[in-house]
Formats: sequence, structure tokens, C-alpha cells
Amino acid sequence: MSKQDEAETSIQDLPHCGVVRPIANIDGYPSGHWGEVHQIIVEAAESAGYKARLVSDDEALGVILGRIVRNLHDDPITVIDVSGLNPNVMFELGMRLAFDKPVVVIKDDKTPYPFDASPIQYLPYPSDMRHVPLMAFKEQLSIGIKNTATASSRPNHRSFLQHFGSYTPGELGESSAISANIIMDELFAIRALVSQRPAVPKDRTASSAFGAFIVPGKSHDVISVHIDPPSTQKGLIDLQNFLAVNPNVLRFQESIINGKPQIEIAVAQSAGEKALKEIFDAENRYR
Repeated sequence: MSKQDEAETSIQDLPHCGVVRPIANIDGYPSGHWGEVHQIIVEAAESAGYKARLVSDDEALGVILGRIVRNLHDDPITVIDVSGLNPNVMFELGMRLAFDKPVVVIKDDKTPYPFDASPIQYLPYPSDMRHVPLMAFKEQLSIGIKNTATASSRPNHRSFLQHFGSYTPGELGESSAISANIIMDELFAIRALVSQRPAVPKDRTASSAFGAFIVPGKSHDVISVHIDPPSTQKGLIDLQNFLAVNPNVLRFQESIINGKPQIEIAVAQSAGEKALKEIFDAENRYR
């Protein structure tokens, strides 16, 4: 085995460092900017003894939102870039904090601080990607990853949630369904607020950790619709936002039907063909 092969094998064996960052281009940033930032995070993580990858990337998990939730919960350390205040990134930051797991938050020097009174600390980097300060940031990030992971393993460590009282975060699975529902309900409202969209109506509650909603209190005559999930994280979350605020959608959830990932949607029968057309148009729009 060559030295290069040994090095690649060694990296594959490292524990994961989850990465959350903007995916699509943002006004004011050049094309390919987030890929360059990602590479800096990868190098810093490897220096700290971790293998960095997007929380949406995991060949072992089939449904994309399932991957995100599982990796946000399971990864031993996560780096989250809130530059540009991207709503999807802020949503996933909220989820990681709700799981009370160690996280390093970074932002560029032209993004305002999203929370001005918080135990969250931010590691800044130059938005123009100048080499000398960027290399200094990479070293600081590597140290931050190491120190955050080490501190979180200490018995006397004060986690994010413990700044606000005594909490015991639930684990993923059926036993924590109620706490997961509460978390998801609140996070959807936060994401809607950040993206300046209306929040989920108050007569809806989350029914699963994967974005399903139901209208409680009465039965409905429904039409069941199955559509293919978008192929990208951004598309999936945009579609989920659309369904969450659509008054004709009674519930939706990710399912595996005949071995194929699908989004199962229940639409009020009284809504008619127009509501179905809106859903199929959204399927194509966010594909």
C-alpha cells in the first residue's frame, strides 16, 4: 500500500465532524465561495483529528432529511457556518443546540451576529478569503474543534441548554417522540421567522421528527398524494416549508413506499384539483 493510500485510509477511519453551511449561491458572494469555505473546514477538521462532511451526506441513510437529523444528533462535533444568515443553516443550528451536542459556530466578518445575548461564541473569518488571515482562522478553527470536543466530554462541562436550566435532551427514536415533536414544532416556527415566511398555523402540531404535520381535533375527508422527494437538501427544506404553510395540506411525512423514498401528503378533499396542482407544481419546482 502506497503512502497516499495509507493516508486516505487513515482519514476514512477518523470520527466525523458534521458540517452545516450555505449550499446555494447567496447574493454578495462569488460563485463557488461556499465550496472554498468548506475546504478550509475540511483541512481544519483533519488537523484536529476528524473527517469533515456535510450532515446531509451519508450513504448509509436513504432519506435526506433523515440523514440530516441523524447526523446532527450523532456526530461527535459539528461546525456550523452562519454566514449570510441562511434560514436552513439557522434551522439546523437550532436542532443541534436542541440536541445539546458540541458545536463550533463560525461566521464571516460581514455577517452580523444573529444573537447578541447568548452563550454561543462565534469564530470569525475574512469574507474576502485573504490568504494570511484565512490561514490564521484555519488554525484557530482546528484548535476550536479540539477544545470544544474535549470540553464536552468533561463531567463538569456546562452545555448550551444548561445555561437556561436543568434539561435532559431526548434520544432519537420512538421513546423520545414527544420531545422531538416539541423541538420540531418550535424549530419550524423559528425557520419561518428567519426566512420571513408565515409560521405553521397554531392549530397544527408536529407529528414526527421528519417534518410531518397534522391538524388535530377532527377527522377530514382526505386525498392521499405521493411525490418524489427533491434530490437536494435545499430543495427538500424549501418543499417542506411550502407544505407546512399550505392551508390545504393536513399532514405530510417522508415514507418508504415499495422500497422507494416518497413524501406522503394528505390533502383536504374539499380543496379540489387546484390544491393538487399546487403540490405537483411544487414537486417540479423544488426538484
